[in-house]
Amino acid sequence: MDQSTLSTLIKSFSRLRALDLHRLEIKIIPNSIEKLIHLRYLDLSFNPIETLPHSITTLLNLQTLKLQECRNLEQLPKDITKLVSLRHLDDRGCFKLRLSQGLRKLTGLQSLPLFIARNNGGLSELNGLNNFRGTLEIKISEQLEDANSDSEVKNLREKQHLEKLELTWAHQEGHDEMLLNSLQPHSNLKILQVCGYTGVTFSSWLSSIENLVEITLRKCDRCNHLPPLSKLPFLERLSLDKMKALECISDRDISEEVSTLSFFPSLKSLWIENCPNLKGWWRRASMTNHQQHQHNRSLPSFPCLSSFSLTNCPNMTSMPLFPYLGEDLHLSNVSSRLFQETVLPSSSSSSSSHLSKLEYMHMVNLPDVVSLPDGWVSNLISLKYLCIYSCKELNLGSDVDGMEWRHLNRLIHLYFCDLPKLNSLPVGLQHVTTLVYLYIGNCENLKTLPRWIGNLISLKRFTIINCLNLKSLPDQMRDLSSLQRLEIYNCPELQRRCEKETGQDWDKIAHVTYGSIWSVVGIISFMITLLQEDYGSKCRKSTWLICSLSFEIPLHLFRC
Repeated sequence: MDQSTLSTLIKSFSRLRALDLHRLEIKIIPNSIEKLIHLRYLDLSFNPIETLPHSITTLLNLQTLKLQECRNLEQLPKDITKLVSLRHLDDRGCFKLRLSQGLRKLTGLQSLPLFIARNNGGLSELNGLNNFRGTLEIKISEQLEDANSDSEVKNLREKQHLEKLELTWAHQEGHDEMLLNSLQPHSNLKILQVCGYTGVTFSSWLSSIENLVEITLRKCDRCNHLPPLSKLPFLERLSLDKMKALECISDRDISEEVSTLSFFPSLKSLWIENCPNLKGWWRRASMTNHQQHQHNRSLPSFPCLSSFSLTNCPNMTSMPLFPYLGEDLHLSNVSSRLFQETVLPSSSSSSSSHLSKLEYMHMVNLPDVVSLPDGWVSNLISLKYLCIYSCKELNLGSDVDGMEWRHLNRLIHLYFCDLPKLNSLPVGLQHVTTLVYLYIGNCENLKTLPRWIGNLISLKRFTIINCLNLKSLPDQMRDLSSLQRLEIYNCPELQRRCEKETGQDWDKIAHVTYGSIWSVVGIISFMITLLQEDYGSKCRKSTWLICSLSFEIPLHLFRC
């Protein structure tokens, strides 16, 4: 919208109460905006605006000013504090914006999603703004010269209505322990996110915010341990990501945790990712004591944990127990020792009930795991989704009597991907008649499919990709009466035998509603198309993008 058109609109509707101008490519707001003296709501979001006219400060009835993603906007009018009725100033995505000095005078302000702290626009501007609600992100753009002076923020703890606080460091200079100490929020806070913090230790106040429900710590590269969190009564979600120097979660001794009556009493979800130096949950634990705890299986237990993900923590060797895990378990690039300890039953759960409520499981890049523990698979009686990916030494063909996998009587989706030692499917699978989707990819030693494949009466979709030594299909493929989609990619001999009407195996699959046989060129073409559609950028775990490719949607995108 050009300036003249906007000026005409303003003159024609001088009694407007609300005006929404978002995404109209507006570059300049005319001074005539001052004529809208009754305006209460103004949305200028997603426009390439560089400045706002001074005349906007005369809109004394304005309650909401939305400037979301106005990325070229660098400053507000100096007299913006005259907008005494202003309650909501939406500046999300305005990373160049320097908020005016004197902002603290807008004591009625209830929402300011982003506050960028600079040396010429310090944290003290937040003092007195105690009606904040919802979310506040404080972004530390540079090392603050007066970060620890009495003039800086001292009263985040007075913002009792704030529900979510995000603290982000955009610089890596110095150590900001004292700054973090001064940013203590009110105990009513529900969600805390800290990203890029430059200090070595976290403030002790983190353990005292009793109403916290969620904590996320990311890219705090110098931090080597966390303050005690195990007694936070309402903490449900804890996420640690890219903590390069983190060596332990707790600086306490194991014996202190074992004796406690309340160990993460409400924790339901735990995600630990990309912490290469993380060695264990506890720092002060002698090898003798730790081995004794392991032997007696008397480690502390998460009483409510339902979802657990451990990714790219290859040096992690000890974990508290989680006998009641019921939603999902994701293990990627962890030690075989930790894998064994994770999947084996503890003293707090009988061998028959351990992981019996688990519904989703992902085993990814476990290079030292040769076989699954005896009796373990038979416990997974509630499992609906199982993905085993890139476990180079794992051989699943040892279940000779079928007494293991046959107990997976709720399994719907099964993925075997990049398993070079897999030479046959676990024989117990013939009893898993609930299976709807079977995916086998990059299993170079798989030479035949079993004749019992015809027992999978619920199978609707079957994908085989890059299994170069798989050269034929068994006659029992005819028995798969529910099969609707058969997809074969980059299996040259098998593709030749399955050619429509002329292939030797065509009559075995002629009943399938939809069949797709692609060469590697077709696969690459499809992947390029998929990535152009931006699935990849939204998926936090790229392995799932590749492993879950069945080349005709749906895709299984995990933890996006």
